[in-house]
Amino acid sequence: MTNEPKQIVILGGGYAGVMAAVRLAHQSQKLNIKIVLVDASDGMVERIRLHQLAAGQKINKIPYQELLKNTQVQFLQGFVTAIKPNERKIIIKKNQNFIGLDYSRLVYALGSSVDLDSVLGVRENTYSLGSYDATLLLKEQLAKNPKSHLLICGGGLTGIESATEMAETYPNLKITLVTSSNFASDLSQKAQEYLQKVFKKRNILIKDNSKVVQVNAQSVLLKDGSEIGFDFCLWAGALTPPKLARQAGLEVNEIGQIIVDKTLRSISHKEIYGVGDSAILEPSAEIYLRMSCASAMPMGAHAADNILAEVENTKIKNFRFGFNGRCISLGRSDALIQMAEHDDTPKNSIITGRLGVFVKEFICRYTIWSLNLERSGWFVYRWPRPYKQKLISGVNQHSTV
Repeated sequence: MTNEPKQIVILGGGYAGVMAAVRLAHQSQKLNIKIVLVDASDGMVERIRLHQLAAGQKINKIPYQELLKNTQVQFLQGFVTAIKPNERKIIIKKNQNFIGLDYSRLVYALGSSVDLDSVLGVRENTYSLGSYDATLLLKEQLAKNPKSHLLICGGGLTGIESATEMAETYPNLKITLVTSSNFASDLSQKAQEYLQKVFKKRNILIKDNSKVVQVNAQSVLLKDGSEIGFDFCLWAGALTPPKLARQAGLEVNEIGQIIVDKTLRSISHKEIYGVGDSAILEPSAEIYLRMSCASAMPMGAHAADNILAEVENTKIKNFRFGFNGRCISLGRSDALIQMAEHDDTPKNSIITGRLGVFVKEFICRYTIWSLNLERSGWFVYRWPRPYKQKLISGVNQHSTV
């Protein structure tokens, strides 16, 4: 037998990946496990604040050395180019070299990016908030052209938050938001009415039920044949996961998310856990998970708990989770908190104004506080768990750590 530590590799340093890393770190020496966090960047980006960065506010990346300090977690900066599940190995490109990294358990937490390829011309002619660097490009253009026409394509939370943030920062900026469905249709009637008032007050034009089918250099073509011109276009459309899981032969859904069971293990490769935006629970789990920070951190924490249980050969648990609502910033002076059922169905109850701002900002800060406090060892991250939980058999006989 060997005394070599079991190696747990975490791909992706977002909310889910970092949470998994710091949660595992508590038991790393005691259980003789080695933890490696892999990410292409040198620091974590608070994606829930990128609209603030685009509007000119200072939002810094948080260095992984800071997030992981005083832990035994090893950080490795590089691009993951391949997963070889049959060999339990990943391939990483670091500078011009390729590195092979073995794992006993793999946490797939590579998140998502803005889909720039489903509509013709998007990648070539628009800006996005898909990354820190991409957001900086839009920030620079808006600062230089504060009286231009900004077209925002997408009526989800990113589109709403970006429109209101930029309208507050640049009152002379003409902003049009175009969306393919009814504006804010996934929120309550009360929330929709409030948003309509906010947009009207800030002179943001809404053009809903208008599907963009092509983006040109200075205009978008709609499905009905009409066009909307712009000086700059922000694409705030759907998110898409990396293609890595599909390329590796893992079981994925139609958009490429790893399909995981109730324990968050891949249904095709039990030694791989899928968490965050890049994973989705199989239908039998009966838990709806919207791509969000709110679900990513609990998934990362739960995957860590189950990996530790496997190492100790104790029972692993099914994931339980429920939403409480959605927090939407409307600039620095207003916000909308949409209360919701655990399945994310909106209640007819909202919080707005200064109280809404306080709640939204507290939750944004709580994400980073939670990671730092979890790392410290005396705080254990918790989340809403309304669903009935069952214990299942611990270690898979064909897939031991």
